[in-house]
Amino acid sequence: MPRHKIAYIIAAQLVFAFVLSVVIGAAVRDSVPQNWNGTAWSEFSEHISQEFAVSSAIHRMSLLLTLHMMHLYCYMPMLHVTKILYGYWLGLWGGWTLCVAVELVLLVGFLYTLESDPRSAVQDYVSGVRGKGRLFFHVSILCVSSLPLQTKTLIVKFSDVTRWEYMSSNLGPTLVLSMKNVACGALLAMAPTPNTVATIGLIVGISLVLPTVSTILVSSQTILLLLKSEEGTRSPPNKAFGSEALSGNTPDAKERGDALTPPLDGQPAALPN
Repeated sequence: MPRHKIAYIIAAQLVFAFVLSVVIGAAVRDSVPQNWNGTAWSEFSEHISQEFAVSSAIHRMSLLLTLHMMHLYCYMPMLHVTKILYGYWLGLWGGWTLCVAVELVLLVGFLYTLESDPRSAVQDYVSGVRGKGRLFFHVSILCVSSLPLQTKTLIVKFSDVTRWEYMSSNLGPTLVLSMKNVACGALLAMAPTPNTVATIGLIVGISLVLPTVSTILVSSQTILLLLKSEEGTRSPPNKAFGSEALSGNTPDAKERGDALTPPLDGQPAALPN
């Protein structure tokens, strides 16, 4: 199977995720609440329950598990909406515990499907940050970013970063970002007052800053890696000029045994075979 360039792999994943986000976003725009109004989220919860025939806590957990799997494995957008429903339906601690457990299990399962395919540009980057003792920080920033799971985990596929290193770096971001969304859902389920709604808006506004900054940092690092990878694939030009080229003593000629034999005193040079 051909080794596609890293640029093509990442570009294909991001384009597919973007197109899917646009299509699904347009399809559910009128259904998903666009604000933190408790009544709107109550109506949305009832709509989901009727649409998928959800009538018990077991049905709700099964639906959340299915949606969560589609978000991670199938590039489906709006993971934050599903995590809000965890809190809305199951409460703060129950929703948060189940949400984190499901995400970690799905992540481990996905990591075990990856086949190692080391690339020099990615490995050089990983070796550099590992040597500085900053691998955990860099992988954590990658996990916080808004990139698809398939793109984030390429660092495991293309380098010697282990599954354990990736999972340990991902644990903190998963705990914090899941708590943010689940807590918003739990508050919405309590018929929030205007002050509560303002608090939710503040939490969400602040929490959006870190993934945005992280995505920018990761994107800049990715561009540098791609440029380095492209430079590494260019073959050096043939610099055989002058007397070497005229005499036939170039590296290629030597490998073929075509180099001219140096002449002995008083004898003509031997012609190549």
